Amino acid sequence: AKFWVDSIVYFELALALFDADQLSRLYNSEFGFLHQHVVPGVPFLIRVLDEIFGQYLWPALAVIQGLLSASAVTYLVLAFRDKLSRPAQLAVVVLCGLHPYFVSFHAAALTESISASILLISLGIAIRGLDGRLSLRASLILLLPLSILAAQFRPYLGLVGIIVAALVIFRRGTARRVALYAVTALAFAAGTLVFPLYRA
Repeated sequence: AKFWVDSIVYFELALALFDADQLSRLYNSEFGFLHQHVVPGVPFLIRVLDEIFGQYLWPALAVIQGLLSASAVTYLVLAFRDKLSRPAQLAVVVLCGLHPYFVSFHAAALTESISASILLISLGIAIRGLDGRLSLRASLILLLPLSILAAQFRPYLGLVGIIVAALVIFRRGTARRVALYAVTALAFAAGTLVFPLYRA
């Protein structure tokens, strides 16, 4: 397990996440500004894993983040199966999966590992949606919730998810394009505003 300096902010928010009074005190304290940029994805995950695994929170976090990352890298690489040979696919999966900088975040209570995995999965879905392997409906049903989820770990990744969803709509949508763009905009608003509204 790795404990980075800014991990403490995630644990503080995790402790206060479901208590309105504690949450208010946290944000209104002398150093409340330190928490203004923190979104609830990692704190929520910490609370859930703590309830399930207790003292084994750290190994559980490392294993879950590592497995999610391996799955996400594999899913993205398989989106290029008609462009890359099987040895090339395997090489990319191994290189990405074992890269020291990337792997170093799997055992840390930070946003880098899970947000990167969500991004890779979203890109894999978008590629399949753009080339017709996934229907427009299936692509959006997957991409829009993922963009909302990604925004709870890294807000700008929610925007990335919305952009790739809009690209799929532009490529595959026809008569319903305006309505689908509107739904996509609503998903962006939901991902951006859900936690500020909860805090309020």
